[in-house]
Amino acid sequence: MHNLLQEWFVEEGFEQEEKRIGMRKRVEWIDALKGVAILLVVFCHHVVLSEDTIVGNVIMTLAWTAVPCFMMASGAVMHQSATFDWRKHFFKLGKMYIILCAWRLIYLLIYTKIQNIHFGKAQLLQYLFFLTDLDGVDTGVMWYMNAYLVMMFLFPITQFLFWGKVQGKYKGRCILLYMAGISAMGGIVIPSVDWGIRGICDFLQVERIDVNGLSALMPFVNHGNLLFYFLAGAFIFEYQDWISRKLKGYRAGLYLLIYISTLGLVFVKYVDSGLFIWGGVYLSEGYSHILTAVNSVAIFLSFMEYEEKWHYVNSFLAKYIGRYTMGIYYLHYALLAICSAVIYPLIQKYYSFMANVAKTIIVTMICAVIVSLLKKIPWVRNFV
Repeated sequence: MHNLLQEWFVEEGFEQEEKRIGMRKRVEWIDALKGVAILLVVFCHHVVLSEDTIVGNVIMTLAWTAVPCFMMASGAVMHQSATFDWRKHFFKLGKMYIILCAWRLIYLLIYTKIQNIHFGKAQLLQYLFFLTDLDGVDTGVMWYMNAYLVMMFLFPITQFLFWGKVQGKYKGRCILLYMAGISAMGGIVIPSVDWGIRGICDFLQVERIDVNGLSALMPFVNHGNLLFYFLAGAFIFEYQDWISRKLKGYRAGLYLLIYISTLGLVFVKYVDSGLFIWGGVYLSEGYSHILTAVNSVAIFLSFMEYEEKWHYVNSFLAKYIGRYTMGIYYLHYALLAICSAVIYPLIQKYYSFMANVAKTIIVTMICAVIVSLLKKIPWVRNFV
């Protein structure tokens, strides 16, 4: 298999010299993609949707692509450089952990102001530094930061395999493709097959067959699906010229793929819950569906392929939102928690799809302005 993959790389012109040494550069379409992704994230948190909305349900389903797109963007950007510095890597890991702990403290302070919370010293230490939950403090949104740290721990391996040469060839990339494959198998394929088998068993009214036990054989079960996206982003970005040539004439099909996979996920939710409307119900195990993977990759490719056509839109999204997504991600959930406690009880009769769109735009813009200002302050800029 190794020889076949290596021959494929050579045949398609994938053997190339190290062309990116040193600092990574910002890529506008990736920043724009992150801007759209953070809008979807804000849209789906602390919603003010009417329960009977259908279009709201569609967008809520589409929002499951946001985190995969973030992870593909990270994989693409982080693997641009062929150089690696252990000192900088450990410094970045430590900084990310400190930032995560600092935001957990901020969340704690906010929630103690809007509701009564009781905890002991041991609980406080566990919550702040060992990433455990604390009753009354909703830090569920921070799971992505935990997953991102997992990718950072693996990055020295993936970066070495991506750029390391054996006999002048990038043979490590074959191993990375293998890693991506088994990551997808444990985090996406097996759960999707299990969902399908359970659906068939329920339809036939026979005893359910559970195949999820196979996931125990997979080495990358903890955030395995996100590892797949992380590596997929790296490969797509590296070979974007070849991919663009192959997609030439078929680019419009990416829109069709996004449309079909989104409707497919809406149907998945209907099978699970019996709802085509929002109904206050999230898609179950959204990141583990094959259709989410197809949708996410199609969105990533569409931003890459239509970079020039969407230049002005991309420029706006990248400049005013995409560059601030990490800070917006941390800040928006805390701001929405305050809104849920103070404002939401007063506007319940106005819940609708457009109300949620307005909430998304207003909260995102407020957070973007705050983050842009904080980035001008020394030291503080590191936390956003």
